Amino acid sequence: MKLHSLTAEGLWIPDGTYALHSGGRPHDIALITGLPASGKTTFLRLVAAAKEAVAHYGSPPDFSPLIRSGEDSGRLTVTWVLSDEDARRTKGAPGERTVVIDVERGAFVVTKDPEIGPALVPLPEATTRFELFPASRRLGLEAWRFPHPPVSQAIEEGRRLGSDPDKYAALRRVFFDLSLDEAGKMARVLDGRGVALRRDQPDLLAPYKSAAAAMLPDLRLVSAQVRDGTAIPRFARRDGSELGIPDLSASEEQAALFAFAFTWLRLSRSVVLVDTPELHIHPKVHADFFGRLSRLGPDNQLLAATSSEALLRSVPVSQVIDLSSSTSRKR
Repeated sequence: MKLHSLTAEGLWIPDGTYALHSGGRPHDIALITGLPASGKTTFLRLVAAAKEAVAHYGSPPDFSPLIRSGEDSGRLTVTWVLSDEDARRTKGAPGERTVVIDVERGAFVVTKDPEIGPALVPLPEATTRFELFPASRRLGLEAWRFPHPPVSQAIEEGRRLGSDPDKYAALRRVFFDLSLDEAGKMARVLDGRGVALRRDQPDLLAPYKSAAAAMLPDLRLVSAQVRDGTAIPRFARRDGSELGIPDLSASEEQAALFAFAFTWLRLSRSVVLVDTPELHIHPKVHADFFGRLSRLGPDNQLLAATSSEALLRSVPVSQVIDLSSSTSRKR
């Protein structure tokens, strides 16, 4: 499933229809830009709210903050393109499906195609998901020294499209549980044979190592050090020196966050919303960093709110929505 177009009326972005496609084919990458306070972040929040209005992960969305000052109501029209798999889940045909959401203060009504809901909820065996990486995102490097309570799937799903800066804190527990699973598998081998070979050593961190290598070309993830109820990832630099996750720089933290989150959440064939992908990244490598990010998961649709000139130059103009310019909209 991918986003085809979005039309806003009476909401905190300029009224109009925003095309996220060329010739009917949704863009894999679209950049949302504009002057300060033009609505870049709000655009991503509207996409998230449109999904949540039809099939919410947690509580139903609150549209009140998204209604423009001076307006009592608004309308959000979103057209999705469903894959064959999505269509089977809705017992309908693949292709374009449109949802109309009429919103008032504290209330909303979904019309036209509310049956699209099943396609917007990820099944355990499915990979299509929705994720919002807020501009406030962080791994909380110092916190990795301390334990994290067991991960609740229901709680974590409810946070997926929220803006809590600590929504990725559960990764501490994910690494801890993976490390315990590895130790348990080795213990069972030793129990059964009395000896364990190198090939018997499971590497449950392998997907995380691969993603980290893609996002952190000058580092490699080598292990997770278990102690005191937590597991601290360990990295090696090209010169052989090692460092723990609390020792990462701000830019390295961002790269690790994306690598770990994409792997943990299995973000492929998904709609990924990123606010300020250039956060803490040097301007000279904005485009390179974003390119690596866009390749993390296969067949994702990546929508990013950005002010980076380097990023904006890195994609065709048809893939840029400028909220400060009427040329990006079809009224």
